[in-house]
Amino acid sequence: MLKRIEVENFKSLKYLEYSCSKLNLLMGVNGAGKSSFVQFLLFLRSLSEDKLGAANTLRERSEACPMTFEEMLYRYAMNRRIKFSVDFCSRAPIGYMNVGGGDGKPLITVARSLDPSNQEDYCLLYDYKNCTYNIAKYITGGHFYKSMEIVDVQYVREIHASRESKMRRDFEKEHGDRIDPEVTPDLYERHYDICKAESRSWSAIASNICAKEHEKSDEYSRIWKHMRFVDALRGRPRHVHKRIKTLLGDDDMLSPNGEDAVEYLYYAGEGRRLQIDNPMISPNCRDRLRLIDQVNAWLQVVSPGAQIQIDKHDGVATEHFIQYVTFGGASQEHKFKPQHVGFGISYVLPVLVALLTAVPEDIVIIENPEAHLHPRGQAEMGNLIARAAAYGIQVFVETHSDHVINGVRVAVKNGIVKPDDVNIAFFERKRHEVVADDGTKSKEYYSDVRNIKIDAKGSLSEYPEDFMDEWSNQLLRLMKPRTK
Repeated sequence: MLKRIEVENFKSLKYLEYSCSKLNLLMGVNGAGKSSFVQFLLFLRSLSEDKLGAANTLRERSEACPMTFEEMLYRYAMNRRIKFSVDFCSRAPIGYMNVGGGDGKPLITVARSLDPSNQEDYCLLYDYKNCTYNIAKYITGGHFYKSMEIVDVQYVREIHASRESKMRRDFEKEHGDRIDPEVTPDLYERHYDICKAESRSWSAIASNICAKEHEKSDEYSRIWKHMRFVDALRGRPRHVHKRIKTLLGDDDMLSPNGEDAVEYLYYAGEGRRLQIDNPMISPNCRDRLRLIDQVNAWLQVVSPGAQIQIDKHDGVATEHFIQYVTFGGASQEHKFKPQHVGFGISYVLPVLVALLTAVPEDIVIIENPEAHLHPRGQAEMGNLIARAAAYGIQVFVETHSDHVINGVRVAVKNGIVKPDDVNIAFFERKRHEVVADDGTKSKEYYSDVRNIKIDAKGSLSEYPEDFMDEWSNQLLRLMKPRTK
C-alpha cells in the first residue's frame, strides 16, 4: 500500500508531495493534473516489471503508460531531470533469520553497532503492516540513475534517533561533553566519529539496511502484482466476446478497458466467493456470496432489475462468450443484447468486477466510475468505493461527479468508512511568472493539489472555487432576470 509520493518534473506536476489515504478521490477541472497523477501511478507500476538495480533506459514498458522521456518531462522544467520518491508498505517480509533457538520468526538484520567493541547484529521483528519502505530514483535524458533503495524508514529513524544518541550520551557521561583534541586526541576522534554518525540522515545509512538488489526489486514488485486499473475509455457494449486469455487464478488481472470482464466473470464468477467480513457485500444480497451474485446485486442498484447472464460456446477456432442483460428474471423473453440496453451497464461492469475481486492491500485505480450512469447509480458507486476502502483496499478514483463524492460522504456519516481513511485531492492549475536573468518575463503553468477532508458527519473541510459549486452557479443564473 502506498503511503507517500513525491515527484518533481513529471508532466504537469512541477513538484508534488502527497500523503496517500486508503481512499483517494482525485477531482478538479479538465487539464488540472488528475490524469498526470494517474499516469505517474501507472509509471510506478511499470517500473515493477523490470529489475531496478543498475541504471537502465526508459522505454515504453507498459501498455497503460506508453510515454517517452520527452513526453513525461514537465514542460517548464529548469533541468532535464525527473525525480521521484515513494514510501510504501509491503505485503510480505523481505528477509528471515533464525535467532534464539531457531523459532523461525521473521527477522531482518539491519546494521552493526558503530561501537568497535560490540559486533553483535541488531535485529528487528518484522511486521509489514507497521513498516514503511522507500524507493528514490531520478531520470535524466531517458536513463535511470541512483540504485533503488528499499529501507525500513521507521526503524532506520529509530536507529538514528535512539541507538546512536544513546551511544553519544554514554560516551559523554564517561568522558564529558567537552573534549580537548590536543589533550585527548584519541577520545576526540572517537567523539567526532560518533557525532558524525549521529548526524547522518536515514537515507545515508540505507546501504546498511537494504537487502540484496534482486530482493529489493521483488519487494517493490509485490505491491503492484495485484493492481487493478480501470481506464476511462472502456469497451463498448458487445453481445459476443472472444476468449482473450485463460483465467485460472488470482494472479490474472483484468485489462484496463475491461474487455475481458465477461470472460473473467464466467470462469471466476461461479466458484469465487466474497469473504463474509467483506463490507462490499451488497446489503440486498447477504445470503449469496458468489462473485456473479454480488456483481448482479450491485448492478441492480445501478439499474433496477438488471442482471448479467453469460453463456459459453465452443467455436471452431476459439471459445467465445455470449452476454445477455436480463430484467425481472432469466427467462428467454426477457433477454437483451448489451448494445440494446445502453452503455451504462457495460461501462460499470469492469468497475464492479475490479472492486469485488480485490483483497486487502491491493491497489485499485479507477477513472470516471460515473461514466454513463444515472446520478443515483453514481452515488451508489461512491458507496461501493468507500466500502472497498473500509475492507483495506487502497483506491484511487479520478472523478468529475459530485454524486460519487456525496456517496462517499454518506458512507462516512453512516460509519462504513473512517473519515481519516478518505482524502479528496483537489487539483488546480496554477500560473507562475518567471523572471529571467535578463529581465524577460514568462509564465509557466503547473498542477497544485489541495487536500480536502471529510469529518464524521460527512461535512467537507473546505469548498474551493470550481469544486462542487456548479449546481449553485447555475441556480444563481436561473434566479437572475433574463438579459437580452
